[in-house]
Amino acid sequence: EEVGDDLGEQSLRTLGELLSKVEQGEEAAVRDLVPDALTRERAVRLLRELAPREGDNYSLDLSIARFGPVTLNPSYREKLEILLEEPPEEDHLVYLGRVVELQIEPTRWFHIARTGRRIKCYFEQELDAVLIGAVGQLVEIRGRAQYDARHNLQLFTKVYDVEVVSFDPVTFDRVVGERREFLLRRPLVAQVSYDQGLLLVEHKGLGLLGLGETRDRALEDFQKHFEVLWEEYAEAPDADLTRDAVELKELLRSSVAEVTTRR
Repeated sequence: EEVGDDLGEQSLRTLGELLSKVEQGEEAAVRDLVPDALTRERAVRLLRELAPREGDNYSLDLSIARFGPVTLNPSYREKLEILLEEPPEEDHLVYLGRVVELQIEPTRWFHIARTGRRIKCYFEQELDAVLIGAVGQLVEIRGRAQYDARHNLQLFTKVYDVEVVSFDPVTFDRVVGERREFLLRRPLVAQVSYDQGLLLVEHKGLGLLGLGETRDRALEDFQKHFEVLWEEYAEAPDADLTRDAVELKELLRSSVAEVTTRR
């Protein structure tokens, strides 16, 4: 009974907070407060049943727990209707950032931060160990993401996978561009770093830099730039190049054993 009372009080507090946030028009905060879509829909529908329609000659002042009083009127009902229009979701979105806050009980969630913004992420028990070890680390997460009406990312309703980003150098034995593939005579080693929300893959000797919001995109961008560099220098006549550019051309051509066209 004591546990039941505690759960009942917690449910009332949540409903009261939801009541207040709806009045303030904080759609994202409502979805953050009650991330489970079915539970949220039931609560919103309950309030909508109480709220008058346009043309009704009454309004209702409602207080729940320590929240309120809030006036339920046709304008309030419109805000509830908006909440019943579920925002778009994207499954298996990959997102990069640092784990800056973690909670295991009573509900499992963490904050992932990137460029000054925090996104709340809900997860299941099987990710406890990896997330405890990932606090303060740069990670890539994959999960179901929810957006607002302007398609701004609001939260992850469920995270499927968390991987701590490795800053070990990346070794390429072949480079795959958009149109061509390059088999290398010797491995090309690129450094990995992170800055302003982006992963950087860099080879200073060739002046190559790939950027991306995920590791895969940064690696892809690096390889595309290698292809552009090849087309601009390795295939250009010496007469069209400066002395430094000719040296770069020779370095590129000596590094590549075979070039094939992608189909």
